[in-house]
Amino acid sequence: MTESTGRVVGQPAAELEGLVRTRARRLQDSLLDRSSHDHALTVAQLARLRRVGIDRPDDPAVWDIVFAGVPDQLVGRGDAPSRAERALHASLVLLAVHLQSANGPRHVKGQRLGHAIGELARRADAATPAETAVAKRFRAFATATSFSQALSHLRGLVTLLRGEGVGLDYGSLAKDLYWMQTPEGLRRTRLHWGRDFHFLKANTDSTEKES
Repeated sequence: MTESTGRVVGQPAAELEGLVRTRARRLQDSLLDRSSHDHALTVAQLARLRRVGIDRPDDPAVWDIVFAGVPDQLVGRGDAPSRAERALHASLVLLAVHLQSANGPRHVKGQRLGHAIGELARRADAATPAETAVAKRFRAFATATSFSQALSHLRGLVTLLRGEGVGLDYGSLAKDLYWMQTPEGLRRTRLHWGRDFHFLKANTDSTEKES
């Protein structure tokens, strides 16, 4: 699908996904490899990200982390951050939260948000994952009335993921955060979250029956 300008709809989201996935992998690899020459720099960058507001890409403390090397089409032109800049910044802050005290990978390619939260809910209560406190917090995130409020809920969920060692694909998350800033994008993204949340349970049930 294209707009009247001829630009392919969705291209910025795909570019953002690839950018964040690359950055997440680089930061994670450097953090986990203590012999890496930029390990100390990465530790400092992640600490700075954890200290800033999750919805503040304009914070000078993280300009070098957020804006350096960002493709031109993702950069805002007005006085407010672009959707891509807000999603990029928030996903990197959440990654930093997730990687705190990590002893293994937390950025896991292919582990979408609904999958990750579904796994977390099943660990909390394998019998009724849809009724756990985790599931209720996930719904509170998905139905938040503002982007800032949603990010606040999401930070709490990522903290829970960190505690259980459950990974998350931060490129996919950045794409979700990009789309959820528009009404239609939020509607579609909510549908995907709901499907993914319950998808693993269906697979688990099938496996148990076959066993």
